[in-house]
Amino acid sequence: MTITQIKTRIRQRPLVTLGIVVALLAISAVVAIAAGWDLTAQGSYAKIDEAVYRAYNPATATGSGMFEAFVRISAKSAGVRGYNSDYRKVEFDENTSPQFTRSYKLSNVPIVSDENWPGVYREFQLDINQTLGNKLYSLDKVEVYLTTNPAITGYPFAGTATKVYELDKPGADPTGNNWIKLDYEWAGGSGKRDMILRIPNANFLAATGLGDDPRCVYTGGMGTGTDCPVYVVLYSQFGQDETTYAGNDDGFEEWGVEIYNLATKSGVKFNDLNGNGARDANDAGLAGWTIYVDINGDGMWELGEPYAVT
Repeated sequence: MTITQIKTRIRQRPLVTLGIVVALLAISAVVAIAAGWDLTAQGSYAKIDEAVYRAYNPATATGSGMFEAFVRISAKSAGVRGYNSDYRKVEFDENTSPQFTRSYKLSNVPIVSDENWPGVYREFQLDINQTLGNKLYSLDKVEVYLTTNPAITGYPFAGTATKVYELDKPGADPTGNNWIKLDYEWAGGSGKRDMILRIPNANFLAATGLGDDPRCVYTGGMGTGTDCPVYVVLYSQFGQDETTYAGNDDGFEEWGVEIYNLATKSGVKFNDLNGNGARDANDAGLAGWTIYVDINGDGMWELGEPYAVT
């Protein structure tokens, strides 16, 4: 009997569940204000060009096994900026401690889907810290790079890194001057993240020889995925594009990732000779079949979607 092999896939919920959003707040998009995007309402979100931005108020603050920060920007001034690297001295307003500002491997950046725009994304999270008297704050620039140098310096990294994402580019706003309006009050406290940023994994894969390295699929937090030779550098700037909101007046701005439990699946792929849906003694196992989590539901495996071969 000839068995026609059909590649098997496992459908599963995305690795992330953000929690229940009140229906009245689950709007399909956020209306732009001039060149800005308002994420000050709980549950608000927007798709700016290819990336998804979401207001976030997690139940838990930072802590072991929950949130892992890799860059902290701290200065009491009208505008602050910085990026993560092992290089010292730091170039801008970054905290100098390697506990808070450090290199970060691509293999430690989660791969998720999105409930409103299904796809395969790399996810980052932002924690802002202000006083309630100055709770509104603008995120003006976000740029994400890939590099093999953990101690990169000299922004904008000409010839030493590949840019895979930029908030300020022509698209949703033809001038390329996009910015995000945030509210510290909804998720007050150090480590209580305020925003989620999801960038399509395709942006990273386009960096040939970097983002498409199979050793750099998501493996969990730091200490895992040590074989990945590629580092993510995230540059950001706050408090300058929208002068209505005063600059940093307390604490710091911090980028990192939430640490998610990886999906697991177990079982056996076998040749069901009599078609009874159960494995009998003479039903041989089948080798060489790819079993994967179809995160975006498109019916095909993409680099970044967890998989195993029987």
